[in-house]
Amino acid sequence: MKRWILVLSLTLAAVAAQAEIYKWVLPDGSIEYSDRPPGEGAERVELSPLVTYTPPAAAAPAGTAGAAEFDGYDSFTIASPANDEAVRDNAGDVTLNFNIIPTLVQGHAIDIFMDERKFGRSTAAVVTLSNVERGSHQIYATIVDETGAELARTGTVTVHLQRVSVDDETIGGPENPGGPESPGGPESPGGSRSPGGPKSPGGVQPRFGATPTPPPAPASSP
Repeated sequence: MKRWILVLSLTLAAVAAQAEIYKWVLPDGSIEYSDRPPGEGAERVELSPLVTYTPPAAAAPAGTAGAAEFDGYDSFTIASPANDEAVRDNAGDVTLNFNIIPTLVQGHAIDIFMDERKFGRSTAAVVTLSNVERGSHQIYATIVDETGAELARTGTVTVHLQRVSVDDETIGGPENPGGPESPGGPESPGGSRSPGGPKSPGGVQPRFGATPTPPPAPASSP
């Protein structure tokens, strides 16, 4: 019985906005409802206003709102290294720190260029360039969107990378002891025929030429 009452209530609520509802009592005492009165004795039913429900709008996926409200970058610069700065790193690593205002929008990326050639792409504000050759290099970067269109560009900074090569740390190099005019050279003790020279033990490892062995004392006359 309760089930039929529930079904009837839902039916009445569904048609309430389209027609008036009437009820009447049959001779056996049962009650009937209809949107059309059968004649005398039908009573109009006053229904409560139909309650409606409007679900909230679905939340936008992460990153969509930021991209929709994006109105360009106010600032995009290389914070470090500074222009004309000397960087000393034997591994050839150069770390770039970018200043981006506002922060990088999802879907955008940073393209890094060195000496007018693309070095790589990143989405981080701190990037380390590895195995860079020693010498002077011109570096700049751009921000691009999903299609590759350029949105912002930094100024160009010149970086002087200093790397110590193996030749600079061995004896006989142009700036180290053991050269032609220093101890261990061809005209001084420790040359090519003495300890410390290229044909004798320890000719590469020592920083200075080895101490020469003194000649034997002359034999005494009988």
